[in-house]
Amino acid sequence: MEIERKKQLLKYCESLMKDLKEYDSLSFFGFLANTAKHYASQKKPLNEYHQMMYLAMLQGSNVIGENKATYKKFIKEQLKCSKQGQVIKIGDKVFNGLTMDEIAYIFGWLRRLSSNKKDENGLKQSNKKESYNKNYVSKSKGLDKEIEDNPFAIINKVVRK
Repeated sequence: MEIERKKQLLKYCESLMKDLKEYDSLSFFGFLANTAKHYASQKKPLNEYHQMMYLAMLQGSNVIGENKATYKKFIKEQLKCSKQGQVIKIGDKVFNGLTMDEIAYIFGWLRRLSSNKKDENGLKQSNKKESYNKNYVSKSKGLDKEIEDNPFAIINKVVRK
């Protein structure tokens, strides 16, 4: 993909993120990014991906994330997906003209942008609950100075237990 095309796609991502500000959760972008990457790598037809997105909306699948209503709103209102006979039509003119690789690129960036979403106070909002890594880091903060002086200190702490 050419650099100019990537710049155009990033501008599209930015405009989508502006439209998605009022959404409660954007955790479904992980699902869309992973599936788009898979479909692109397998060289599957674009219409199959559109059908998968639409069926996931209808079924309210658990793989979408915690907020199925938000996913449905995104599919119906942002992408303007509708079923006409056996074909899924995409009403968003930009999205409708994308290749599978471009869709994977866009959803990958939307996942990154949504994970860095900030609230009105400028604090980072997290789509995930408390993570193991965050807990681990907070418990090990006391080791920082000791590790700077002796890189094997962490091993010694673990071995002592």
